[in-house]
Amino acid sequence: MPAREPLHMVWPASPVGCATASADLPSALVPATRPASVPVPGANFGATDFLGLIQHPEVRQTVQWAVNQYGVVSTAWTPFAGMQDAGSVLAAELGDLLQMAHVSLFPSGWTAGFGAVRSIIHASDHVVLDALTQIGFYEGAAAATRQVHLCRHLDVGHLRATLQSIRHRETQRSAVLVVTEALFAADASAPDLREMQSVCAEFEALLCVSVSYDLAAIGPGGTGQLGLQNMLGKVDVVVGSFSPTLASGGGFVAALDRVLAARMQQEAAGRLPGGATGTAQLVTALAALRIARAEEGERLRRDLLVRVAHVRSAATARGGIVLGSAAPMVPILVGWEDVCHEAIRLCAGHGIVVQLLEHPEVPVATARLRLNVSATMAEAPLAPATMRIMESIHEAERHFDAANLPPTRS
Repeated sequence: MPAREPLHMVWPASPVGCATASADLPSALVPATRPASVPVPGANFGATDFLGLIQHPEVRQTVQWAVNQYGVVSTAWTPFAGMQDAGSVLAAELGDLLQMAHVSLFPSGWTAGFGAVRSIIHASDHVVLDALTQIGFYEGAAAATRQVHLCRHLDVGHLRATLQSIRHRETQRSAVLVVTEALFAADASAPDLREMQSVCAEFEALLCVSVSYDLAAIGPGGTGQLGLQNMLGKVDVVVGSFSPTLASGGGFVAALDRVLAARMQQEAAGRLPGGATGTAQLVTALAALRIARAEEGERLRRDLLVRVAHVRSAATARGGIVLGSAAPMVPILVGWEDVCHEAIRLCAGHGIVVQLLEHPEVPVATARLRLNVSATMAEAPLAPATMRIMESIHEAERHFDAANLPPTRS
């Protein structure tokens, strides 16, 4: 890619009186003193900022300029407000990254997933979802049709049997949408996208892939699992969120088919409440995307994987059941929800923030702690912090031994 220019040097209007990064919040928003019971955070594994772009100087400068220039939000959905310059450029650059010509922008990743399903599927159609797919897709499917089918996680054989059963039973041809994720945040696993696309083509089903947790964060040029599996431009529908890596709210849907893409944007605009993503958010996501696609992004992805390796190794060394493979998130299986809750409480006492995944996000008695890793985390404290997390898990397990909870860990 050509050398990046700061966005405020590219945009047509000039910056107006940007505030400095050190400007204080209004005093009414800042507590006078920090409560003594709240420890100073020692490690934050709860936030999703995989490349550390939220604090990137260029992103911060872009945010300050964009908020002063455009304000913080728009009040009309993009098709009615007119495609803002920022949105047009961001959609074009996302399309270039994904090798998909048609990209629509949404206020969030949730509305993107919900809107994609709702605009493709009607009452007589079918939706087939992987059991660990994000909740927005479930809700979109339930809002569109009663014919919703769950497949065992990553089981392409079960997917084939499900599609075969749908086609065998139907009396008239209906649309079938298969939904999966390029990288499942619940267990850091990835499906075989090529095999899934082949099965979908065999039964004339559309394949929709969420790239929220891998796009820009892993893969050559930030292309995620689609790039790693040589599937760029080969999936029918791609859905994503900006927040895990691109330092902004918002989401998108990309489609190969122009007619499908137009219907997706128009029908979503009429069915979903809310307004368009603000221009400031779009410009922020664009600045972050350009960093992620540049050489600096490659360096950040390498740094991220180094830190992920430290965390996974430290957790395994202390008896942790670490799920999946190297990814920006490190899920540690705990089992019972009560044990997970106690472990989180103990971690908080050490100033460590972790993320809880429990039912209905994952099956009952498979609760887990998810450690979200960032490329800009200090490297040295990662292993000690992870070991402290494992000590908290083991202490929580001992605490509940008296309750005679059935074992869930092997």
